[in-house]
Amino acid sequence: LKGSVTIPSQPANTSDTEEAPAADDEAEGGDGEKPGPRTQSIKFLFDGPSWATLDVDGVRIVGPENMHLLSQVPESYQAAFRLGSTHPAAMLIDAVEMLDGNDLEADECLRALIEADKVGLAVETCLDAAEHCTS
Repeated sequence: LKGSVTIPSQPANTSDTEEAPAADDEAEGGDGEKPGPRTQSIKFLFDGPSWATLDVDGVRIVGPENMHLLSQVPESYQAAFRLGSTHPAAMLIDAVEMLDGNDLEADECLRALIEADKVGLAVETCLDAAEHCTS
């Protein structure tokens, strides 16, 4: 048996003890498709019946053999690590990687941050992203 989970679109407006079983038609081999932010969709496929339980920091998906926590990626982490990001934090991370590789463009990248007076924002964003990585 395959199962899937339908997750509430607005978990913040519901109780933290609410549980939602997989839909009957989905539990017979279908898949769960949930619209995400910016009209994206996410599919969740599980072996056997599955449940979604709202938790303080996301949605806990419980299946017969394992459990997953689905939570939103913090904005600071997205700003620093999203592919193609031009946020000062991403520029700072790129500069550090260039320095490690003895790339002369690292100096240009750091100068651009200093001239734009964005070093403080870059460091603050990186620290916030790191905090979310370790918690």
